[in-house]
Amino acid sequence: MSLWGELKRRNVIRMAVLYVVAAWLLLQVADVGMSVLELPDWTGKLVFFLLALGFPLVLIFSWIYELTPEGIKRESLVDRSQSATGQTGRRLNILTSALAALALLALAADRMLPERMPDASSVPAAEVAAPAADTSQAEVPEPEVADTGAAPAHSVAVLPFVNMSDDRENEYFADGLAEEVLNLLAGIEGLNVAARTSSFTFKNTNLKLPDIARELNVGTVLEGSVRRAGNKVRVTAQLIKASDGYHLWSETYDRELTDIFAIQSDIAAHVADAMEATLLGRDRGLEKPGTSSPEAYDAYLRGVYLANQGGGDETWQAALAAFRSATALDPDYAPAWAGAGLALEHLVGHGVIQPVDGWPMVREVLDRAEALDPDLPETLILRAALVGAVDYQWREGLELTRRAVELRPGDASLLRQLSSIAGRLGFAEEAIRAAKRAVELDPLNMQTVNRLALTYADVRQFDNCLAAAERASDLDPEHSGTQGMLAWCRLQTGDSQAALDIVEGMSRTWGPLLVLAIANSRLGRAEASRAAYDEMESRYGDAAAYQLAEINAEWGDTDAAFAWLDRAIEARDPGMSYVLGDELLDSLRGDPRFRRVLERVGLAEFPRPDFVPEPGTS
Repeated sequence: MSLWGELKRRNVIRMAVLYVVAAWLLLQVADVGMSVLELPDWTGKLVFFLLALGFPLVLIFSWIYELTPEGIKRESLVDRSQSATGQTGRRLNILTSALAALALLALAADRMLPERMPDASSVPAAEVAAPAADTSQAEVPEPEVADTGAAPAHSVAVLPFVNMSDDRENEYFADGLAEEVLNLLAGIEGLNVAARTSSFTFKNTNLKLPDIARELNVGTVLEGSVRRAGNKVRVTAQLIKASDGYHLWSETYDRELTDIFAIQSDIAAHVADAMEATLLGRDRGLEKPGTSSPEAYDAYLRGVYLANQGGGDETWQAALAAFRSATALDPDYAPAWAGAGLALEHLVGHGVIQPVDGWPMVREVLDRAEALDPDLPETLILRAALVGAVDYQWREGLELTRRAVELRPGDASLLRQLSSIAGRLGFAEEAIRAAKRAVELDPLNMQTVNRLALTYADVRQFDNCLAAAERASDLDPEHSGTQGMLAWCRLQTGDSQAALDIVEGMSRTWGPLLVLAIANSRLGRAEASRAAYDEMESRYGDAAAYQLAEINAEWGDTDAAFAWLDRAIEARDPGMSYVLGDELLDSLRGDPRFRRVLERVGLAEFPRPDFVPEPGTS
């Protein structure tokens, strides 16, 4: 008898087929179990290895032994009349067919049904790969919106995607993917998208989905998960109606990492269709420029993640390095160039890089980003900052910022930028409208509510400034920014002692020192006011030239105030953008030198804001 005939007689061929089908079915079950139990990715590899190891052993066993009516016996001891070739062979065929049917059903279920996501009512809404921490439900402040009422009809919050990868370092990837989808949705006309900072507030909390939706004042929530292994990625997304938990849409994507941009666009398009929103330029809004390099995209998401941490200068330096790595891997990746420029601008603005060295670096990066994608909102905002702070081309900066908001109307960070420049140029109504809209989109973000307070201060609505500053302080009472803003609003509403009480326990940076100098002066404590002034001059010099000019104007020392304004102009002090409406400089407005200051910084073309009194009046 031939070898093939002997293999068939001993049922080795049947056993091989049965083992392969059973192994494939076990692999499908293991994959589902890994997702449900959140087992590490190496679990699947281990199962595959063990099954592969068992295959030759099964073949050897089936060659040596036979299954008979009396049980398993060595083939050499079996009478051929008792061989399993007949009856046992038919049983093996039936068992193989049954397992094959089950395998086909498992395959159909895996392809047709969405991957099950953690239910928001039972697990953290956005469980991510953070170090072990207290995830008990934290007290969440009420949304900072005057009257939320019913959620807008077309409103959505994008929660942080769950990192289900074995590598917990992939948290930045899951966060970045969610943020990229959020940015695409923010470019859809008529769609209210809760800002990233507010949505990501619910990371590692036990709040149920309806409670999250109520806090963010949205009607729907987009949840997702990401499992990444090398260049392969599985992304699951589902859009849920907050009022009843009904799934409006869900999908699972098993793709290569190079397809990640198509996944993002597809998710955004399905969300828009499910909510019957009108796309703002479908070809542009959802086809965000990407990269063909998975490594470049990975480095870019790492930079975005670091930039969003709100940490110190070292974090921004790390973000810059990540963006630089992305541009090195793909020199044509526009978002990475824009990210590098914004990181550089931060480092220059905080004195980590000297302006004389830093601004040329910003220009170089910006020129490259604009050449690749001139309409990228981040690129427009970066150019607006540069032409304002360095070139004193304020109107161009305002128009660039307006253009960025038009392209991405649901981006709270862009609206904050618009409120900032519009308020300083005297466009009070536009500034307040933009700041309020930002708070609607980003109600739990201290920085956004603080920006509203500062906008009210810019346009001299100090009672509203104080109310907004108190709300920002409630959101983060330990943050120096909220306390500094609260102290400033207290000072401007006439409560100098309360302002002093707030800043006296703060670190002696230029903000608290300015409040100390002004508040003590208004309380008649000249010596204490001078001490704060001297400390500021000694510590900061020309870096605080504008603030030193404000203090001298408050004291009535006009010549010293103008001398410091001259130095502020030469140093490109960002404070010069406040000259047009700064209340502390009102005593200088009747002096001919003030007009020359406005001309030198490009602000003379703007009319005197309505909230600024005529020179010489109180």
